[in-house]
Amino acid sequence: MTETAQGLARARTMLDLKRHGEAASLLASIVATDPGNGAAWCLLTLAHLGAGRNTDAAATAERVPSVCRPGHAGDEGELRPRRGGGGQGTRACAQ
Repeated sequence: MTETAQGLARARTMLDLKRHGEAASLLASIVATDPGNGAAWCLLTLAHLGAGRNTDAAATAERVPSVCRPGHAGDEGELRPRRGGGGQGTRACAQ
């Protein structure tokens, strides 16, 4: 497993545990080094939402690479409900 994949797995766990601020910090470092990583951008948007930072979430969502937008058939960009999630705000890019 690559370092980025490990970071994304840790971030997903942090989000599951409602540790949104920590997840946002980790994900910000991932997108800084890998700005084309759609999964990291989607998860960063969710982390901001979970932390109540709606303005940051909206700004981050605008930066999500087009490969991660709904309707795109790419492997990393396909949107699907998160494990254990349900309701609004629980969609994230699949890896």
